[in-house]
Amino acid sequence: MISACIGLVLCLLPPGTFSIKVNVTALGNEFLLAFPRLRDPNIYLLIYTLAENITVRISLTNPGSSNHSWLGEFSVLKLKSVQYRLDKDQAPTPSKEYSHHKCLLLTSDQPFGVHVHMYDGSRSLSSFMAVPIRAFGRAYVVITHKTRSFFTVVAERKTKMYASLVINPSHDLVVEGAVRPVGAHNWRTVELDSYQAFSLTKCFENRFLTKISLTGSIIESNHPIGVISGSCSLNDNECRMPEMSVTYSDMAAEMLLPEKMLGLNFVIAFCRKTSSFDYIIIATSQPDTLLLIYHNQSADPNKLHFPTKGTQNVTLRVPETYVTSTYPVALYYYYVTTSCQGSGDKGGPSIMTLVPNELFYNLYAWVNPPAVDVVNFISLVLPVNTNVDNVRWNNGSIPYVNMTVNEVWVHSRYFLVTVEMWPDSGEAVLEAPFNFGCYFSGLGYGSFFQAAGFIYNDEKFECYVSVNDPDDGRDNDCDGLVDEEYVNLLDDDGDGLIDEDTYQISALDKADKDRQNDSSAQLKTTREPSDKMKLPPENSSFLTWTVLLLILISAVSGILEILFISPKALSARDEPGLVVTGEVVTGVVVTEKQMNNGENDLPADTEATGDLPSQERTSVLRLSLESIFRNSFTSDSGV
Repeated sequence: MISACIGLVLCLLPPGTFSIKVNVTALGNEFLLAFPRLRDPNIYLLIYTLAENITVRISLTNPGSSNHSWLGEFSVLKLKSVQYRLDKDQAPTPSKEYSHHKCLLLTSDQPFGVHVHMYDGSRSLSSFMAVPIRAFGRAYVVITHKTRSFFTVVAERKTKMYASLVINPSHDLVVEGAVRPVGAHNWRTVELDSYQAFSLTKCFENRFLTKISLTGSIIESNHPIGVISGSCSLNDNECRMPEMSVTYSDMAAEMLLPEKMLGLNFVIAFCRKTSSFDYIIIATSQPDTLLLIYHNQSADPNKLHFPTKGTQNVTLRVPETYVTSTYPVALYYYYVTTSCQGSGDKGGPSIMTLVPNELFYNLYAWVNPPAVDVVNFISLVLPVNTNVDNVRWNNGSIPYVNMTVNEVWVHSRYFLVTVEMWPDSGEAVLEAPFNFGCYFSGLGYGSFFQAAGFIYNDEKFECYVSVNDPDDGRDNDCDGLVDEEYVNLLDDDGDGLIDEDTYQISALDKADKDRQNDSSAQLKTTREPSDKMKLPPENSSFLTWTVLLLILISAVSGILEILFISPKALSARDEPGLVVTGEVVTGVVVTEKQMNNGENDLPADTEATGDLPSQERTSVLRLSLESIFRNSFTSDSGV
């Protein structure tokens, strides 16, 4: 009774106003990671900090528990990175191609950053910037290569993940070691426990076709998650060791930025050693999106229209490219090296997230991968009224071998600087008195290309404390989360409050519940509270002030009756489009009849959602855009 009353105190107070602003960077106090299933995994974590001295603790998670398996701890000094190599039994990878598994948890009392370098064997290399837990989101678009694709989802809190799978070709998805004809577009619901990962991976498949792309798949969730996607063991690297006659393979992976961090303006950063094989993938978040693509300093852009949500490939005519959009989009840069003249030209495919100009930062840190045969480059996107000499490398000048300056400022107001580094330029902090973009790349027998960091600023806005209406889409308690709990008299998110900002179940969630109750005739639209709140009996012998207290408790009970009314269905879920070889098409949803006929068999821990009416679907994008992480708030009294 006491805990329930605590959860209602906010609703009983007079409405107030708070000012909230969020600053999220690539540095954080907690990181949650998991990795694809590799043949011969060698995984390195390059950890750095801008603090004087920190202690980083690393654990292997026990899903559903806060007691994790401790692996060790180590000190990290400012500008002195620590390289941590995971033993094969420490790397949290899936045991099957379609399964849940553990995560790797890194924590510290002060912010730090993590770069991940993955090797499959000794040559196949991929690298990505780890995104801290506080920067997780609720909606992502998966990006992979065309061969041996995978995605891995990590969750700090118990949540449901909704995956709209786009498989190209559609019949080649392997589930539990067998090919399943899943069609082109299917909603899957997957339950994730706290500190748990889920992976769909083709990295270790030999018998079936490996040319499978998951690009365009959409992943959404009730609570923030992190997503890593890409491809492994790619056989597109034509560069060979002089003494060998076999073609070497390479990897490509990236930890994705959530939809709330998508942007409107981009400058295409590139590596000077790549071939004309380069292209970008554009993923939209809204239908009816128009993109203008400016090549070099041309005043006449190419126009690209997306009538629905989807992805599309765009080949780069020239590297110096500027992109602007009417709605937020994500851009990913693919490059493949085909020339093998000199060690600096070697390297296979790679994927890189292009950071929107809106997320540029003035401070970046970098650590090279543990490889001696990689030539390293930096690509800087600088404002036109600045100079590369204003960018400081470890408080000094950038130690470069060659530097190339490319102007793309006619429309973007930025220009691009590409720098080839000396081999011993292993780690650095880059800082400038202005915001700029920063990317690091390496070419050798394995290649990588990745963003070095970002800063995400939410606009300062006023938040009004207000009484909750079910599914009102408002942050009633000004904690930065919208409709974050079920009506069940439980503290679902562990913040000490009960049923605050009560959240309505989605059509997908209802379909799961109804199938479990064998109610296939009609989808229910209600979820009853798990139990009733009971008030203590009145005691007529109490003093007058006690009677008044009971009257107040009765009022609280009345509010509970209102708050716990069974929820109505959510508004329509937009049916996202899918893309096969660059064409935006309409998806096909698996029906209940197909499921009963066994045409869409799934493992026991997953379910297809059935052919729901369009009005029973709703996009999680609204929630993901409004979601701000509690750890990042600063609340001030407002007017």
